[in-house]
Amino acid sequence: MSSPYAAYAFHWFEAVLMGTVTPLAMLVHGFELHSLALFPLAALVLNVLCHWNHDLLPDAPSTNWLAVTRRHGLHHTHVHGNYGFTLPLFDRLFGTTLPDARPAARVSTE
Repeated sequence: MSSPYAAYAFHWFEAVLMGTVTPLAMLVHGFELHSLALFPLAALVLNVLCHWNHDLLPDAPSTNWLAVTRRHGLHHTHVHGNYGFTLPLFDRLFGTTLPDARPAARVSTE
């Protein structure tokens, strides 16, 4: 079972990769100071959302942006797939999308 605290548990190499995003972006674009300060906060919020273990939109397809918790949970369950983090577009482009593992809706026979 995942928890929001799992957002702080990652490999050192992943931390290096995540830490280089802002400096690399600064090489190609000028940013305002407040946007640079908000970037780590936004990254933390998205990371916590991915590990929240609560599906915000259980009836939405996994391609919906707010189905991020479900998609990322599948990544941890099956390991090989759903690498796009919060962007399912990358998984569709590279063929790494895992099938949605939601249970089928119950149909009443009455």
